[in-house]
Amino acid sequence: MWTELFQEIMTNHRFKFFGAVIGFIFGVVVIKYGIINAILILLATWIGYSVGKGMDAEGSVKNMLAKIFGEK
Repeated sequence: MWTELFQEIMTNHRFKFFGAVIGFIFGVVVIKYGIINAILILLATWIGYSVGKGMDAEGSVKNMLAKIFGEK
């Protein structure tokens, strides 16, 4: 039963589910640390995600930095 429910959610409502989970986590962080700290945590997470995404696409930190700053 739980497996079928999970499969239904993942196939038809995946982004709603992940959005709700992210919203819940952000709400808990705001309550625990305050809005300013929560925004800073969100910003650091976004920067980390962006760096990781760039490394996945470029293959290494050196290639990613060369693309950003240009090769000398």
